[in-house]
Amino acid sequence: MRYQLRWIKEILDHPTNRTNRISALLRYIRWNVGRRILDQVEYTISFAPGAKIILSNRENYATLAYTCGLYDFDEMKFLIDYLRPGDIFGDFGANVGIYSVLAGSRGATVLSVEPVPSTYTQLEENLRLNCIKGRAIRCGLSDARGRLNFTLALGGMNRVATSRDVEVVEVDVLRVDDLVEETGLSPQVIKIDVEGFELPLLKGGSSLLPNVAAIIIELNGSGKQYGYSDDEVHTFLNTIGFSCFDYFPATRELRLRNDYQRQRFNSLYINLKTLGETRLRLAS
Repeated sequence: MRYQLRWIKEILDHPTNRTNRISALLRYIRWNVGRRILDQVEYTISFAPGAKIILSNRENYATLAYTCGLYDFDEMKFLIDYLRPGDIFGDFGANVGIYSVLAGSRGATVLSVEPVPSTYTQLEENLRLNCIKGRAIRCGLSDARGRLNFTLALGGMNRVATSRDVEVVEVDVLRVDDLVEETGLSPQVIKIDVEGFELPLLKGGSSLLPNVAAIIIELNGSGKQYGYSDDEVHTFLNTIGFSCFDYFPATRELRLRNDYQRQRFNSLYINLKTLGETRLRLAS
């Protein structure tokens, strides 16, 4: 019960719900009643203007997508405010494609990467549903070409498998730079959500990263299972010219941080070389 109350409070306090908490509470109740009656079923959810997604009601983020819409509010608003038609967005570890669909709704071309076969199929369906321009690629990303095993039973948290994992699938793996060369798509903004495998992915993008304006990256401590720390990822990004910023959607302001986000999963890194241009884009 305590967990449920904390979950409800998070939903009611979310920026998209603060002005209409009663409606948000009713959506939460309706969603959970539906889950109990229908067990596992897929819904088409409209989570932003011009953006809808097919989600199973058992996905770990489906409740937030239904009750809050832009559930990663600051990061998703950054995308909405930054992207322009014709821009290219890289979604590395795209899962079923929520960030890809959001970027596509702004007129951006997407380069979406997802290694798990069943999830990749859902990603393709969501891109087709929204008529998104771009490419979906089924592969993993690392610092060398090859093949790696990925888990199959962790839903939205599937990842590169370790020796303890049993239900796995072997997948082709590329470097980010190989991916860009082979598709001809060079993203200006990338989202990275690879459940701890961030550092090898970044090291495979040495040619792309200097030309990237912003990186949204999930750092949640899961790199430890592969021998990497979030501190190492932060230091690596600092070394190649990125710094971590907070984004304030109400004023469209970027504010420099001394550290990455330790209270929330996602951190926003801005290329200092293009910081002025990025601020002008957001302001306009």
